[in-house]
Amino acid sequence: MKATTPASSRSNVPPVCRLIVNADDYGHGAGVSAGIRAAHLNGIVSSTTAMMNQPDAGAELLRARAECPQLGLGVHLVLTMGAPLLPAAQVRSLLGNADSFPKLAALQQHCAQIVPAELHAEWRAQIEAFLASGCAADHLDSHHHASYQHPLLLETMLQLAQEYHLPIRHPLDAGVPPQMPAAAQALLAQYRVPHPERLIVSFYGAGVTLKNLISIVAELPPGSSELMCHPGVVDAQLQKSSSYCAERGLELEYLSHARARGALEDYGVELITFAQL
Repeated sequence: MKATTPASSRSNVPPVCRLIVNADDYGHGAGVSAGIRAAHLNGIVSSTTAMMNQPDAGAELLRARAECPQLGLGVHLVLTMGAPLLPAAQVRSLLGNADSFPKLAALQQHCAQIVPAELHAEWRAQIEAFLASGCAADHLDSHHHASYQHPLLLETMLQLAQEYHLPIRHPLDAGVPPQMPAAAQALLAQYRVPHPERLIVSFYGAGVTLKNLISIVAELPPGSSELMCHPGVVDAQLQKSSSYCAERGLELEYLSHARARGALEDYGVELITFAQL
């Protein structure tokens, strides 16, 4: 990765601010995967998470391992897009119509009907599919923050994170339902799974500007933070499969901009992966 080394890391004093720049949706088409690799090699992306129920996820992970050996790789647990890895008959409580996962709004309506063993089995299958690629996982998060929508979902992810010895994305800054913060705090205290101290989600949609990106870096509080992002090369496949398209191209441009790389050094920010927590 070509991000500049902060001045503070060249001394014996550890940097005050540590930042994971994590690109979601790796494996969601060739354009998204290529864009994430480019934003790592030419920019400030330090980590990504793969959607293992997508057809090309395994092949794209092999490209990441070959081309981007310093890129942190995690599992983007999926419950709101595409089909499960397990046979539909084994995970019926997780599905909407046509043996596929429901949209996020529908998931939120029937979380209480999910069979815990089915959820655990499907997410375990997604983690195992990642590991079967030969890549080492360094964290877990979830597509559309699905794992933070209900205590059952969060506890299942925490159980798997504990079992596989993996950090997770911080759950309290991810647009959770009103009832979730108290439950999440209790579950985090129970399972004691490592996670960054905060999640920054404002580099998204209307917030995708170079000015905003630099402001995020400049205003980081002390400690560890994760900046969520979604860079990608906008191709025909992405235009057919996602409503978030043009913004991915802009994210790629700004995350690779010299001013974004320079901001890390200017403000003494150390770029890290989840494995360094």
